[in-house]
Amino acid sequence: MAPGALARLIIGRRAASPLLARPFAAKARAPQRAPEPEPLSEEDDDFTSGGEAAPIPTEGISKPLAGILKELGKRVPESLLKTRLEDNGFALKYIPW
Repeated sequence: MAPGALARLIIGRRAASPLLARPFAAKARAPQRAPEPEPLSEEDDDFTSGGEAAPIPTEGISKPLAGILKELGKRVPESLLKTRLEDNGFALKYIPW
């Protein structure tokens, strides 16, 4: 008999049970998980790529912390705020870091 002829005979006929419809048994496999990301090495680190340290941004946070917290619905406690008088007479509230 030619290779695969038996399978064609079995599959071609209606089998009494679904197990007889396939001449082989499927092996159960564990579901495949996504591979865990590997930790970055010193060479792959974005901050030190190219052998030089990345430039430090001089802009900083463009919004005052009080404004950011206000958008989030939080208040800066008055005990944290300090007031500084600028040369032009403007009182500036800030949080000392």
